[in-house]
Amino acid sequence: MLLNLLIDFILIGIPAFYFYKFRKAKTLKKILREYGLFFRSGKKDFLSSVLIFAELFAASIAISLVLSALGLNDLGNVTNVIETVKKTAPLLLIYIFLVRIPAEELFFRSFLTKKLGIWPQPLKLHRSLS
Repeated sequence: MLLNLLIDFILIGIPAFYFYKFRKAKTLKKILREYGLFFRSGKKDFLSSVLIFAELFAASIAISLVLSALGLNDLGNVTNVIETVKKTAPLLLIYIFLVRIPAEELFFRSFLTKKLGIWPQPLKLHRSLS
């Protein structure tokens, strides 16, 4: 668990330090803005969120149907892994959903994408996982 906390601290801390040191974002509000976390208006943000969720949901269903038709859908394996984690370490599952996933999204989307661009991301991630 300590290793998980360290990884998440690094994923959030490195960009925050960079924004503070090199982008001159000296306040928490400016650092959050560098991460892309800012609000325009409640109604506009809510509508944008609903639209993005609907688009992602539709794309997910379409991809799942295509993969199922090709016999490549592995949702059963994912379900089995989640069930195993849920039975053995439910707090870890909660931690992953509440902390790890947002930390990784902030790091990759807010920091690396601005530094490297969008196309090298999958290649870098693939190399790091190999």
